[in-house]
Amino acid sequence: IALQEQDGMINITIGCPRNEFHNDTIASEIKGDDPVALAAYVKKHFKAFEFASVDEFCTEFCNASWQRTGQVHCSPYHHTESRVLIMGDAAHATSPSIGMGMNTALRDAETLYKLLKEHNNNNNN
Repeated sequence: IALQEQDGMINITIGCPRNEFHNDTIASEIKGDDPVALAAYVKKHFKAFEFASVDEFCTEFCNASWQRTGQVHCSPYHHTESRVLIMGDAAHATSPSIGMGMNTALRDAETLYKLLKEHNNNNNN
């Protein structure tokens, strides 16, 4: 996730499933502490971003501590009698610093679409 800051900088958050962090799914350069190896990886895979200094970014990234961000999941997500359904931030509270609210809202909208299609748009149940 890349969010533009007010000063023209970009806040980059890289997320991965906890159960995949220690296997080969995540590149070793991202998990490592070698800024030179990370710089080579960034130059190859992050072409959409123009960095003022790739080396400085990679040094800071390698020196940063890994943080875990949790989510709070609502249960239930709906109230049948009122015909109310909650999605996105309302159903999945996340830290605003990671920008996941929109992601969960889009994932929820996709799931709702699939369920409505599967049940022929019958929302009586």
